[in-house]
Amino acid sequence: MRSFVFAIAFFLFLSAFAGFTRAEEEARIKRTIVFAMDSVNALSFRYAIDNGYCPNIKWLIDHGAYYENGVSVFPSVSLSSDFSILTGSYPGKNGMLGWMWYNRSEGRYYSIDGAKIWDPVELQKMIDSKDWMSDKTETMFEVVESAGDAYTSAIGTYAAKGADNSIFETLKALTSLLPIFSGNERAEGPAQSSLDTIAKGEEVELYTPDTEEIESYFDLHWTKRILFGGVMDSLLFVQLLFDIVRSKDYDSSLIYLWISGTDAAGHLMGGRSEAMLRSYQIVDAKIGLVMSLVKLLHMEDETLFVIAGNHGIKGMNEKLFERIGYRDMLGVYDPIVDSGLEYIAGNRGVYLPDASYEEIDSLARKIVEDKCVDFTMYMEDDTIKVIGDHGISEIELKEWGNKISETEYEYRVIEGKDPFAYGDELAYSPFYGFQPEDLNHKGPTPIQYPEAIERVLGLFCSPNAPDIVITIGGEASGQHGDLGYEESVVPIIFSGPGIRNIRSEEAVSIVNIAPTVTKAMGLREPRGCDGRALDIFGSTEEYSLPLINGFYLPIYIPCFRFGLSFLMVVPVFRMKALLMLIPRISRIASIGYVRGFLPDPPEYVGTYPAEVFRTFIL
Repeated sequence: MRSFVFAIAFFLFLSAFAGFTRAEEEARIKRTIVFAMDSVNALSFRYAIDNGYCPNIKWLIDHGAYYENGVSVFPSVSLSSDFSILTGSYPGKNGMLGWMWYNRSEGRYYSIDGAKIWDPVELQKMIDSKDWMSDKTETMFEVVESAGDAYTSAIGTYAAKGADNSIFETLKALTSLLPIFSGNERAEGPAQSSLDTIAKGEEVELYTPDTEEIESYFDLHWTKRILFGGVMDSLLFVQLLFDIVRSKDYDSSLIYLWISGTDAAGHLMGGRSEAMLRSYQIVDAKIGLVMSLVKLLHMEDETLFVIAGNHGIKGMNEKLFERIGYRDMLGVYDPIVDSGLEYIAGNRGVYLPDASYEEIDSLARKIVEDKCVDFTMYMEDDTIKVIGDHGISEIELKEWGNKISETEYEYRVIEGKDPFAYGDELAYSPFYGFQPEDLNHKGPTPIQYPEAIERVLGLFCSPNAPDIVITIGGEASGQHGDLGYEESVVPIIFSGPGIRNIRSEEAVSIVNIAPTVTKAMGLREPRGCDGRALDIFGSTEEYSLPLINGFYLPIYIPCFRFGLSFLMVVPVFRMKALLMLIPRISRIASIGYVRGFLPDPPEYVGTYPAEVFRTFIL
């Protein structure tokens, strides 16, 4: 009870600071808050929603529209997905083809290492990436700003073009005050790739930590997240609270928050793991605090909440990290290296500037022989050829449409089975006792490659698409980037005044988010938009947010110089939560485990060119 009283007092203080005046105008959507969860497994998310793990998100679903089968873009990686959400366009249209790609007309290689946020060179790339976007498209930030009296904030996303506030600009200023950690150093525990790595110049040595080490690491990681909320996610969350208060003084506002914790849990333990459930709970607690803040600021009748995964992430097989999937996945480069042809790495593909179509076709067929590859694709003239292990098909283009979905094409299978219809079963995922039987072993089979042709067209509409595009199969568990079900399907949720209550299994693309948001705010859709506004409007029911008891409270002191805050977290534990935490702390203490001093990984995987590693692992 004391915790709840403290939470109310805290938000009342914020409300008084912001000014408590309710506008005497007709209710409308003046403010949109987007929670973009990095790497969400739709199967475990659906389980969390239906089994009480996320009560706050469940409330928004019960008072809004929930699309269970939202579909990401291709490649299904954060950079491409975030730009597609914010522009409503596919990667080939907005120009952001992944973490790395080659611009043929400029003769320039674009590459961002999103894991090196404290590296001044990489951080500058993160800042500059918004300017790499095609002029044919624009972000929601630009649309909202064009409406006049507006405030926009890009918290953690690279797609910050047009935003008043960008977290990466802030971080650049902060790094000038902190020691700069750059260069090639051993990662502290499992890297983003779920593998321990040592980078040496242009090469990367890979190791697979064993299961016990990973579980010990995540125990500590989870304890840290409860006690401190996660350093980066907490800083971004505090900035979100600050922006919400600030947005009250503007006619139109768009605040976009990127959430990384789900991605870390997915890569470390798999998309259908207990770790993912915990990550959803943490996100849910923060969303609940935001809901209470919006209510206490009397803004609930003018605020739209959007929750979406930017892309999915695969489950994990029963042996966790004691597997051969990564070695097989990286081995797909062997035919290219052995060919002696010059190549340039891109996300899920390679550029072969000096190769003929005959050489490209030959390589595409050889790569498919690797058991980790579902299929390869390349484009010759107006035809995209799809080469799978069980069949070959073609997409013959007739005419590009203004929107990718309006493109005219003919799809035909020319040999064997349809590559897009024949996919590997989902990797086995025990889910540590939480997983219902229908998520075990085979998993869902009806839509193995959802919206595959449209997503492929959304990549190949760019003249800078790779010469050979490679999609990885189910063996590469705990990863994302391809066309398969788990790494493609994500939840999309809209909740706010005037939004009808819908729970739909319809497959809708994340490019539909931008035009839906701008329509809700009474604005035009972004230029170059491929998506369409979803039919979710028309509810006349009163929309009144609940006041919830937060799991922990972030207390902050505004630092106006940088627009961020110094952060202290005060835990607000229920007795049950505290009792659940004690065994984990005891376990860590008993083995003398300290983060940063992991034992050497037991299994050496191999040495790979750095660009090969980043192409398929990021």
